[in-house]
Amino acid sequence: MAPKIISLISAPGGVGKTTIAVLLGWFLKERNKKTLLIDMDPSLGLTLNLFDFADYKRDLEDHNKTSADFLELTLRPDELRKFDFNHVISTASFQKYNLDLIASSIRLETVMGSIWYNPSSGHRETKLKDALGYIPSKLNYDYIIIDSIPCYALVYAMTTLFASDKCIVPLRLTRNDLGRTISMIKKIQEDMEQVKVSEDEFYNKLLFVFNRVNTQYNYDDKIPKYIDEMRKAIPKAQFFDEYIGQQAGFPRIGTTEQKPDDSKNVKKLFEPFFKDFIEKIG
Repeated sequence: MAPKIISLISAPGGVGKTTIAVLLGWFLKERNKKTLLIDMDPSLGLTLNLFDFADYKRDLEDHNKTSADFLELTLRPDELRKFDFNHVISTASFQKYNLDLIASSIRLETVMGSIWYNPSSGHRETKLKDALGYIPSKLNYDYIIIDSIPCYALVYAMTTLFASDKCIVPLRLTRNDLGRTISMIKKIQEDMEQVKVSEDEFYNKLLFVFNRVNTQYNYDDKIPKYIDEMRKAIPKAQFFDEYIGQQAGFPRIGTTEQKPDDSKNVKKLFEPFFKDFIEKIG
């Protein structure tokens, strides 16, 4: 059975995409679901959540074991067909579990430029999907989770969305983020129509979730109002029933700053969203 491909995109940064990606990898691993995390952000957000930079540079970047390297091969299909994906899949420890990861690279920006601005590259929006199609079925992944750069780089969002079965869009509870997200989604939808993705197909991929990133304030009363505003602007918008609660341990978990109770507290607050994730995505 083919893995479910789940991506995360957002208009601004700092909305919790990377944290959600890592926590999904952790929760799925606990439930014996084989999961591959892929970092599609050249600033290395997901990668450096799981690796020390010096180790990453020595063991992965300097040996071309990154998402930039397998994506570049989409410009050379004969080589991609022969490519051993085990070469770019690394293993990182998180909360006593080993998570599979394809790390990112600053070189990813150059590769994306070669794909998107090279007239001979063909159907550029399909390149990530094409590459993922060559991951051997014998690796038996149940899920592939892709963390992408914020959408000031729309080509990443289009590439990631085209490859995904579902796309999670986290939102902070601020009016600025709501406005930016609405503008981003409408622009991407227009661009996706140009590559023959229908409006229904596009919105069926998206699931929005409110993430209380800021632990200083309680904005819960805004959620119903913001959902109404979002649906007025985007009638086909779909939402998770649960939101992600605030917890100071979220940014610390997995780091040297982690406190003894962080793992327990984070699991307690992330669990309702994870159950909703399983119910809606499977």
